[in-house]
Amino acid sequence: MKTRIIGVVNILNGVAVQSIQFNRFLPIGDPKIAIEYLFSWGIDEIIILDISREKKMFKKFSYFIKNCFVPVTIGGGINNMKDVDHLIKSGADKVAINTQAINDPMLLESVSKKYGNQALIVSIDVKKIKNKYTVFTNSGMVESKISLKEIINIAENSGAGEILINSIDSDGTKKGFDKRLFIFTKNCTNLPLNICGGAGKTSHFEEIINLGPSGICAANFFHFKEQRVRFLKDYLVSLKKNIRISN
Repeated sequence: MKTRIIGVVNILNGVAVQSIQFNRFLPIGDPKIAIEYLFSWGIDEIIILDISREKKMFKKFSYFIKNCFVPVTIGGGINNMKDVDHLIKSGADKVAINTQAINDPMLLESVSKKYGNQALIVSIDVKKIKNKYTVFTNSGMVESKISLKEIINIAENSGAGEILINSIDSDGTKKGFDKRLFIFTKNCTNLPLNICGGAGKTSHFEEIINLGPSGICAANFFHFKEQRVRFLKDYLVSLKKNIRISN
């Protein structure tokens, strides 16, 4: 399987933003423009996360992706099957469920049963506390009592098709992906694993791709330099990495 290069668009109060460790946010601009740029530059997939977790964004989702023709995942504030049905009907290929994966695991089973496991990503936000990986919910604001291994088991047993692991510590730092977190998570599951948080230069993608992720996700890395997706892919192709080639 080829490793996917996935662009992430974080939306806060209707604006695409740069996130820094989940507690600082700098405006980027119109989410629709950010999404269209990623598509035109050859991104493999796009994940849209409403970090304000407001239902108002659900109404704009189809508008945001109107001119986007790669697989799109939507997450943030998904609480029930009504939310999932609306987003799938509005054009989402997948949904990413974070907080409700812990609060209501039956929702995962319902999504997988109705739309197939390929339409379900369990998103896990992790921070290291006292040398232990700790799971957070509600856009990184609430420390969960459940362990990382436990939520991974829930994802597997409830029919998830993929896991998205996001390092709060690395988010927006541009210091590279948390390789230890990726290895720890990979040793806990056979599900396709996507890693996010910390991309600052092309070599960071090279380092993490060698560990075998299904997808490498980045937000800030792609938003501040034109054609950065193409430059990244050219770099990885030159190193003979197994990725999808842009048209």
